[in-house]
Amino acid sequence: MSRSPRHVPAASADTPKSSGVLADVDVHERVRRLTPLARRALAPRRRQELFEPGMVAVFLAGGTAKELTLTRLRLEELLRAALAMADGTRSVVWVRGDSEIAVHTSRARVALGPGVLVVGVRVETDQTGPAEISVPLALGSPALAAGLVMVAPTRPDGLSLLVEQWGDVVVAAVYRALLDVFTAAAATAGVDVDGRPLLPGAVSSDGEMLRIVPQARHPIDRRPL
Repeated sequence: MSRSPRHVPAASADTPKSSGVLADVDVHERVRRLTPLARRALAPRRRQELFEPGMVAVFLAGGTAKELTLTRLRLEELLRAALAMADGTRSVVWVRGDSEIAVHTSRARVALGPGVLVVGVRVETDQTGPAEISVPLALGSPALAAGLVMVAPTRPDGLSLLVEQWGDVVVAAVYRALLDVFTAAAATAGVDVDGRPLLPGAVSSDGEMLRIVPQARHPIDRRPL
């Protein structure tokens, strides 16, 4: 495959560039940025919570909070934010050797099915023009619990020219962005006895909603005293 020229017409001179899969930002910083967005996305479904607004629920080791649900549109919004390098970023350029690809994070799409989540990432290069790379992931469903397991193919769907060069990068980026979204959503549900935010213990899709079970760390994972 010939390499893409370094000029990518879809990105402006101010478009952030990343030499890695995503921006080289610490996971805690990524989740910290996403958590307020997740809280707003989940707000319409929290009117029946048992604790007062502003209070924080505390869970014992291994305890689980009430299941959280995200609609496809809300999940899509959070995924776009997770794929972006910073707030307000609509596109980012990934660099691999002499090749570059513009990733339009603000146009990423999500589809849900029972036990299935598909992410479409809009990209663009000089050689191909605008295109989409789709990453299907298998996860838990109402009929089959799978914890936090998600399985994706090593080769996503899309133009062979793009998939050969960028397929593994897109799969890794989507996987990491989804984990960031799940972690940020779980963090809104409360903290463990050490004051650390809850983590996603299980994720599933019933075809209409993405469902996340927040869980406190087990004793073996707790911070040393």
